Amino acid sequence: MLYEIRLNKLQYEDKLLLRNVSLDIEAGEKVLIVGETGCGKTSLLHTLNLMNPGYDGCIKFHGEPIKAHPPDTLRARVIEVMQEPVLGDGSVRQAIEYPLRFHVHRGKSFCNDRIRELLAALRLPDGILDKPVDTLSGGEKQRVALVRAMLLEPEALLLDEPSSALDQSVSAQVADYLLCCWDGAIIGISHDPTWQRKFTHTFTFADKRLLDEKKLQSIPEVTQ
Repeated sequence: MLYEIRLNKLQYEDKLLLRNVSLDIEAGEKVLIVGETGCGKTSLLHTLNLMNPGYDGCIKFHGEPIKAHPPDTLRARVIEVMQEPVLGDGSVRQAIEYPLRFHVHRGKSFCNDRIRELLAALRLPDGILDKPVDTLSGGEKQRVALVRAMLLEPEALLLDEPSSALDQSVSAQVADYLLCCWDGAIIGISHDPTWQRKFTHTFTFADKRLLDEKKLQSIPEVTQ
């Protein structure tokens, strides 16, 4: 099991966001979390890679409490891609290669063919590698951040509104690639109706609870 999440409560500062959460996520599983803006979806994502300590309960990663994992090591295995990614200065190629400077990624290198393959899969041209980051559109930045994350080959991607700046046709292609061609797990947040249609396992925030839509759909109707 990749994640075993048992929370009595999840909060951000003094605000209660969730209570009584029991959620298991298997290696390679793709799940989408939906709910109203401000309900706590991003805080839950942050909790899964030690960016939000505001919870009461236990979260295990591969059977061990996540707090037993050094943060840099865990975040190399579970990479979060934010809605407005930070790509730094310089060219797109420099932004993609920047994580290789860190000790936790020492010994890794990126194959140019793999970079081009991922760029094409997310509908980005080869020429974007030489463009300055500050000339990119919001949608281009989101896709470059996804390419960079996938090149690092983590076990899971935590995706916070990764398609918010994309038009629907590009959004659909990105979702299709991640669902069909990415072997790792995905725990995503999205208001995008395209993503909500394509993900088959969805959890919904409602009244400070996390509801498994798959289980709800399996409950038979009561006939009179």
